[in-house]
Amino acid sequence: MASTSNSNNNNNKDNNSDDDVHSLLLPGSKATNASTFIQAFATLASKASPDGRSERQSSWSEADPNSNSYISLAEIDTFILNRLIRDHGDDGGMALYREYRPCYILAFNAAKNVAPPSSSSSSASSSGKGGISARSGKHDDYITKREFRLFFVFLILHVQLLDAFAIVDGGEAGVDDANDNDDRRITQTEFFDASHLIANYGFVGLADVRNSPYEIFKNMDANDGGVVLLKEWCDYLLEEERKGGTDVGRAVSVVDVAGAASAVTPGKDSGTRTTRSRLTPTPGKKTPTRSSTTKPKPKPKPIHTTPSKSANVASAKKKKAKATTASTATTPSATQSSFRKPGPSADLNLFLSTFHPLVSLTDPSAKRDRSTQWKNADPNSNGMLSLAEVDSWIKLTLQATHKSHKGNQLYRLYRPSYIHAFDAAKSLAGGSTDEYVTKKEFRLLNAYLCIYAEMMDAFAAIDGGGPGVDSNDDRRIGREEWMRGHHTVSTYDLIKLHKITDEEAGIIFTEMDVNGGGYVLLNEWVGYLAKAEVAAETEKGVVLAKTAAYRNVMKASEEATRRVEEDEKKRRTDAAEAEAKRIQEENRAAMEKAAAEEAEAAKRVAAKQKAEAERIEQERIAAEKAEAARLEAERLAKEKAEAERLEQERIAAEKKAEEERLEKERVEQERIEAKKEEAERLAKEEAEAERLEQERIAAEKAEAEEIARLEEEERMLMEEEAELARLEEEERIVKEKIKAEQEEEERIAKALEEKAKMAESLNAELQQEGAAVPEQAAAAATTSLSSFASSFKAAAPMASSLKAAAGSSLAAAAAKASSLAAAVNKEDEE
Repeated sequence: MASTSNSNNNNNKDNNSDDDVHSLLLPGSKATNASTFIQAFATLASKASPDGRSERQSSWSEADPNSNSYISLAEIDTFILNRLIRDHGDDGGMALYREYRPCYILAFNAAKNVAPPSSSSSSASSSGKGGISARSGKHDDYITKREFRLFFVFLILHVQLLDAFAIVDGGEAGVDDANDNDDRRITQTEFFDASHLIANYGFVGLADVRNSPYEIFKNMDANDGGVVLLKEWCDYLLEEERKGGTDVGRAVSVVDVAGAASAVTPGKDSGTRTTRSRLTPTPGKKTPTRSSTTKPKPKPKPIHTTPSKSANVASAKKKKAKATTASTATTPSATQSSFRKPGPSADLNLFLSTFHPLVSLTDPSAKRDRSTQWKNADPNSNGMLSLAEVDSWIKLTLQATHKSHKGNQLYRLYRPSYIHAFDAAKSLAGGSTDEYVTKKEFRLLNAYLCIYAEMMDAFAAIDGGGPGVDSNDDRRIGREEWMRGHHTVSTYDLIKLHKITDEEAGIIFTEMDVNGGGYVLLNEWVGYLAKAEVAAETEKGVVLAKTAAYRNVMKASEEATRRVEEDEKKRRTDAAEAEAKRIQEENRAAMEKAAAEEAEAAKRVAAKQKAEAERIEQERIAAEKAEAARLEAERLAKEKAEAERLEQERIAAEKKAEEERLEKERVEQERIEAKKEEAERLAKEEAEAERLEQERIAAEKAEAEEIARLEEEERMLMEEEAELARLEEEERIVKEKIKAEQEEEERIAKALEEKAKMAESLNAELQQEGAAVPEQAAAAATTSLSSFASSFKAAAPMASSLKAAAGSSLAAAAAKASSLAAAVNKEDEE
């Protein structure tokens, strides 16, 4: 943890770098759902990323659906839910939304006063359609576009703060509604038991939690209530980050610097509420101030109501209220007192004077005014008013009645009560318009605006410890605030606030705190007061009893009653257990006392026995000393004789030891020689082994070469066998030629013989016949025979030559074949 924090401290990243968001992420959040939640909004918190700027532009339009250039807590809450559902589906998105919802208001409150006022904002003008006056000198309940990115920075920080808080609260990460220990507060036992779980989360303020849990818990528990609430947890850890100069601390310090720039000089006059910086400005710097009386810019033409008796009455009341405000502002006690003087405020009187005249059933002018105002409130003439239309109508009506600047102040001061009045009125007529206010419900809407504004005014008088809105105004009333300020609201026309004693105040606070969270929220406050009015059947109660919202209040009240009864039952059980424990402690103490007395008696007996034992021991020691002296004399005589004997034995032993030493040296020398011989033998064996290894390698190499040679010879034999086959083929061809030539010779010889025979036969026939052969014919026959004979003689040598060549070729082939056969046989034998 400490190393992580130090790394954050030493990490001097520029705020304009792409890692401006990553520097805010702590190690502990990576193992929980916090990392999943943060991923959905990290881009929106990045200052330098182009994607962050473009996504913020589109997200701003989504979060500001009515384009009035400011976002309320409800709108940012809806935006977060929609974004989580978009990224993680209905179930996953809703689970994340609920788990981290408690930190949304903390991030919202941290961001909404950050942006310094612009030149136009101080004049109470709005840049957007139907917008409010930004930083107009009263409390700021909205986020502007300049604060949009910083909201997500604070959201990331507070998600991690809540994540670490939830690890301690209930003993495990996350918020589990089924776990009774997840009560949104940390006891000292829970803090001590879980200190090891949060030590490495990454916050500077928790770095030493293992060593100093008590001191850290005490510093966190700012109100000494014995438990640490989420706001106390966040305030302490963020302050430690500031002191440590970490990236988280520098991010949070933006609120200090910007808050100082937008601070307003505190004022406590009755008619004007002024704001202070939500956090203490940086020491040593002057805090710029703005006057709450700055002249506003001109507003659009206000709504004018029909002149009537009620309007005149309202005007008279308005003048009277202004006179009261002026006189109160000059009284020193009005600005120096911690609380407003008992009774409704001048602001409430101005607000009531605007809407109460519209409530009357009998006054004709009130009916005419309601008709006119209904038309103003329903510009699209659809016969129904949405919450946004009611909100806009209230604002414009207040501006028209009290001018722009004061009207804006009154509008924003009582705005949290408008939704209560709207919810109370919208379901009166029933049917399909339960989400809208119809014309039949419009009169009672004005009545509820007056009732809930008065309840809101009383709530604001106690919240924060006084009038005005500052860093202590957190839209909830703590027990200490209530006990300290309940008497300041005793003159309000609300039955349950009259003449409350301190003892009754404690009981009333428990009854109002329906969810048992240790704080009374605005909805709990108005629900409790509404129930009391209905139960007392006051004029307000009769009106409130008509609403469906009252039935919900009654249900919540019954739940609160049940919870009070359970608390009382638990208190009695705890008291019985405490009494049983006390009796058990008393019994244990009595048993311990008896045991102590028995131990003391045993101790006295033991002391007496010890004294007797010491006396006997002394007598025994004296006898032993006398005996010891006698025995000592005998021992000395024996020792002298023994010493002489031992001396002789020593000399003999030394002689024997010397001989053994010499023997050991000889044995050692022999061992060294043997070891040396062994080393030489091993060296020879190693050399022999190396020689054999070299011979083996050489033999393997020779064998490999021999195998290669034999493979080459085998290849050559295969080539020679192929050559032999070719020669045998040539021999066969030559033999066939010789055979053909021999057959030709035999044919020629036979032909010659036949021709010779024919010649002889012819000659004999001629001779027999006696015919005279002409000399030319005889010569021709002779020539022909001679030519044939010469041809036969010429062919005979040629045939012999061919026969001889063929014989020599056959002999050479036969010799080569024999040589090849011998080589093959030799190879086979090898």
